[in-house]
Amino acid sequence: MKWKEEGASQRSPRWKPSSFFISLRLLRILAGLVVAVSSIGLLSTFFWGNMASDTEKEIPESVRALHEGPRTLSGYSDPHELDALSGRLARDLADRVRFGEINPARLELQKKEAEAENAPESPDETQEKSAVETTPPSSLLVIVIDDLGENLSVIKSLIRLPYPVTLAIWPGASHAARAAETAHAAGRKILVHMPMQPRDSRHTMGAFGLSVGMAEKRLSSYLRESLSRVPHAVGINNHMGSRFTSDEASVNLFCRELAVQAPGFFVLDSLTLDTSVLYEQAKKYGFTAFRRDVFLDETQNKKEVLRQLDKAAELAGKNGMAVAIGHPYPTTLAALASWKGYRNPEISVGDFPVSASSLSEHSSTSQ
Repeated sequence: MKWKEEGASQRSPRWKPSSFFISLRLLRILAGLVVAVSSIGLLSTFFWGNMASDTEKEIPESVRALHEGPRTLSGYSDPHELDALSGRLARDLADRVRFGEINPARLELQKKEAEAENAPESPDETQEKSAVETTPPSSLLVIVIDDLGENLSVIKSLIRLPYPVTLAIWPGASHAARAAETAHAAGRKILVHMPMQPRDSRHTMGAFGLSVGMAEKRLSSYLRESLSRVPHAVGINNHMGSRFTSDEASVNLFCRELAVQAPGFFVLDSLTLDTSVLYEQAKKYGFTAFRRDVFLDETQNKKEVLRQLDKAAELAGKNGMAVAIGHPYPTTLAALASWKGYRNPEISVGDFPVSASSLSEHSSTSQ
């Protein structure tokens, strides 16, 4: 018992801090909290609200004063200095929120930018923009494929091209009518590919061929039968015909009869020979007439056909319009499928401009 009492008597008395010490500790804790809150505000201002330049806002004196003094509690020993620091930090935090995150100058700038973006276009700007968007290509390239009607798969291949080609169907072909119906259903323009006498007698022009010196009645009958075999046709061009188209009397007879049977047609002179008069005589009889500019496949080579297509596009750009004629050879079909020239925004690959009077009188010269 005595031992316990002696042990109890040996305990140190409990130390009680003075009120000044407690106040100092509380003040330090409060200052630490203020510094933490201020740091969070400074970081938030840096990332989100302090995007404006120095010229857009005036830095408050409290913020400038904070930068001039110590920035850690270890720099202060006097409680009164700590109290002053707390007040400065509180004012700095308020100023950061007021002048940093909510910046009147920046908000005004953003408002003006939004109003400028949403402002309606003036009539002049709208008309200018519309004119640019609706301005058509200045040049036209028409591609005609002759000798069609025997193979319907060729018709389908031509229809699948990403640009339109005009299909010239031979009236004596086995599937002339079906080929014309298929092409018409796909929106392609159709020509009657009329057989005419060549200079070389070894080349046979086939059924319904027109020859020099043919009687008017027979010529009329052949032409009528040919037109009936190719429905939906809008024009006619010559198949072969170097001999026939060079004979003015024969061409006059043909044009006169065509004016009776198909007055709404247009005429394409395939120009198989430079001495052809079909173009000139067709115009004399009131037809809209065109002439061939380029043969695509005199050399049956894909690269050569592609070069001829580019040449035709170049001529279209130079003259305003060009007509290219090809045939259903495998090399020609392959070249047409791979040709990228139709994407030229300055050239339109399309149909004969039979409704445009300014182009219907176009005359191109074969080189």
